[in-house]
Amino acid sequence: MFISNAYAQTAAQTAPTAGTAATDSPFGGIGGMLPIVLMFVVLYFVMIRPQMKRQKEHKSMIDALAKGDEVVTSGGVLGKVSKMGDTFVGVEIASGVEVQVQRSAVVQVMPRLRRPIAWRSAAMRSGVMPSNDSSTPSNPRSAAMSA
Repeated sequence: MFISNAYAQTAAQTAPTAGTAATDSPFGGIGGMLPIVLMFVVLYFVMIRPQMKRQKEHKSMIDALAKGDEVVTSGGVLGKVSKMGDTFVGVEIASGVEVQVQRSAVVQVMPRLRRPIAWRSAAMRSGVMPSNDSSTPSNPRSAAMSA
């Protein structure tokens, strides 16, 4: 026979009594649960609380949306708010082109001081803004490559 018989020992020989086990730990019976409780506390302050703060800021930004604001959607589309609804917002992405997006899809409201890209390109064509296409390149490598 390969496996020998195993016999149970008496409780007095193997395990200490319940009264001595509780006095061994400085925290008593909660000492075993303390690491798990500490993990949940750290998880709350590292992950859950900052996420709740971001959600609160996003909700206040969505509630403060107004007609004429330049916004960026979750798909990366930049446009100006033209229509407001309870759940949807009309965003004009070009003159005459308007898309409907959910209010929650707006991820950022652009600052009001920003000038649109169309203005910059029109200013460069009319000569109001200096262009980067100068006859003398600022990079010597690009001068060598174009020659």
